[in-house]
Amino acid sequence: MPRRRPYGRSLWNQIKGGPSARTSLQSSDPMLGVTGSGIEDILNGLAALMWPVVVITAIIIFTPEIRGFLRRIRMAKMFGGRVVFDKDLDKLQSGATAFEATPIPTVIPVEPEPVVVAAEASIVAGFTATAVGTAYSPTVTVSGDQLESEIEVVLGVAAMSPKAGLIQLSSDLERTTRRIIAITGHIGEMRSGASLRELAEILERVTTLPRGSLDVFGTLAQVRNEIVHGSTAVTDDEIMRAIDSGIVLLRSLKAVPLEINVVEHPGVAIYADSSGNDELPGKGVILITTSPGGAVTSRRIFPTLRGHFVAGMQVAWEWDSTNVWGEAWYLDPDTHEFSVAWTSSMKFVGRDLADV
Repeated sequence: MPRRRPYGRSLWNQIKGGPSARTSLQSSDPMLGVTGSGIEDILNGLAALMWPVVVITAIIIFTPEIRGFLRRIRMAKMFGGRVVFDKDLDKLQSGATAFEATPIPTVIPVEPEPVVVAAEASIVAGFTATAVGTAYSPTVTVSGDQLESEIEVVLGVAAMSPKAGLIQLSSDLERTTRRIIAITGHIGEMRSGASLRELAEILERVTTLPRGSLDVFGTLAQVRNEIVHGSTAVTDDEIMRAIDSGIVLLRSLKAVPLEINVVEHPGVAIYADSSGNDELPGKGVILITTSPGGAVTSRRIFPTLRGHFVAGMQVAWEWDSTNVWGEAWYLDPDTHEFSVAWTSSMKFVGRDLADV
């Protein structure tokens, strides 16, 4: 009687034997009960299910080692950020000291063309000019007391929250920089929402300072962003160091000598003739201009179509070339005599510096 073959072992040998052996499984085997192709599909399915099991098992076995590896990566990253922040903080301090010692040249507003003022009266500094019964009172010019008041506000906020104090100081620096740019006739170069770094680049061109002398403002912006938004752990003492350097920069900016233009009269009638018979469109805005050194004050008039001017308002040196007036006269509100306003001038549109 013939012996029955060990079917299980024979099947395994066929599977293990590779493609040539597995080919024989394609035929039906009465002992197997299913076709060889069905067995191959089952084995392929089992193989597909095995790799997730292997991965999960490896994760469970090596969890402590994986956690340790990730912790080392995180610590290395934090250490690297710490080193960079410390270098930036030192760079900010040294840069602020260097900027404070850099002589800042006098900045005179760019004179637009065409604008030729025929009559310009010089006035002794310290005068009080009146316009429609309103005393001349600049709205933005910063005195030493006002500067100290701004600094006291920053320090008061910092006493409660150093981070909030740094944000307040950054805001003051941005506002001061924007106003210097506006006063010098470069307001058109500023985009809305310009960063402190961008404003510093414009300021560097306006003041003709040596290239790179205002890089410290970019460093301050970088330090501020790391403190406010970064992942580096920063102490209150380190934030106060940044504030101290920022105050040095603020003092230096406030010390820049600038020509100041203040509205004396918001709008007088202008004429094409010296007898006042032919009134021209628009009005003449009369400005009191104080020299950067503060020793010389002059009175000037320019044409405008804007209605936002108010006596005592400090305005930006801003022009619109789409409108140009030829020779014009005006009735002086003080002398009540007709005087030449200008021989040719573009439209003056200087915005209120309080809004810059």
